[in-house]
Amino acid sequence: MNKWAIYHNKIIESMFNKQRYNKDKQCYQVKNKNNSSIKLSDLIIYIRDHNGFEPYTLSDVLHLKSDLSEYVLQSLNTLEYLPFETRNIEVKVNKRKEVNHSYWYAYFEASTQGYHNPYCVCYSKRGEDKIYNKYGKDCAYDFLCDLPHNDVCYFHNLKYDGSFLAKYGVNRCIKKGGKHMQMILKFKGKQLTFKDSYALISTSLASFPKMFGLSNIQKEIYPYKYFNKVNIENNIGSILEADKYEIKPWTEEQFELFNENIDKIENCRIDQFHFDMKAYCVFYCNQDVRILKQGHSKFRDMCLENLNIDVDKVNSAASLANTYFKHNVYSKIDNLKEYGGKVREFIQGAIYGG
Repeated sequence: MNKWAIYHNKIIESMFNKQRYNKDKQCYQVKNKNNSSIKLSDLIIYIRDHNGFEPYTLSDVLHLKSDLSEYVLQSLNTLEYLPFETRNIEVKVNKRKEVNHSYWYAYFEASTQGYHNPYCVCYSKRGEDKIYNKYGKDCAYDFLCDLPHNDVCYFHNLKYDGSFLAKYGVNRCIKKGGKHMQMILKFKGKQLTFKDSYALISTSLASFPKMFGLSNIQKEIYPYKYFNKVNIENNIGSILEADKYEIKPWTEEQFELFNENIDKIENCRIDQFHFDMKAYCVFYCNQDVRILKQGHSKFRDMCLENLNIDVDKVNSAASLANTYFKHNVYSKIDNLKEYGGKVREFIQGAIYGG
């Protein structure tokens, strides 16, 4: 900062003693003899107030000049370009050693009062019927502890469910268009990969049974707002107050369905007016996991059979389509090339709209 002040010939005697200039160190001494330093924040504020900083826009910060960018901005009149700016479209063979992944499906239930806090997570491994669950305020941590190294776990809306896991250490995250398509965590020596099934199948879980012909699905009614911190800890729910915090009160038919569901769930009804909240929650969380697992598995089987593409290898519907066209269309057209740099800049001049 001393060098900056000297170079710009700024008046800084309010902080430094200009009579005590140290030629060896090429700096002014602080006025207070008992203190050889000054708060950086005070100096920055002083320089700011004396117009010492040059303004920068966001584009100035984000645009990093390079030899290539300067080259692209040159005149396009010559139509000359470098060899690497175009290349043949080839289907590349993955030469990396295949990692032995295990595939899982999971679903969180979270309280919606103020900050959303998870209180239940259910998850199931592909190829197995068993559904596991963790319940309580530490369910996210317990869930991560239980997952094996090199797992791949699907959530249907990773942006939301992944927010409960992010604090445990995100190593890498792929985001696009408001979606979190993939998130990798390093947790207790394990690498855990989470993917968004919604990026591939962009519809609600409620649409899965009809879309994929799933059966044995119990009609759902869930008192989301009733599951607050106090009630979750108490665990004994009042049937007549289940809609207490809902924006729109339940109808008589909804209460009738709620009572029917309680009777269908093992050990859920405590007495005529009370139900076991954990039993009710785990049942429906299990059902959501089963719907996600069966629906995604059917979609994967369809893609393998009809497209010869494993959706575990792609992250989105757009990536799936691009993989199909690259294998079956682009690579079969002679002299079709990918392009970039000056070639792209030239073609871009004839493109209008999005």
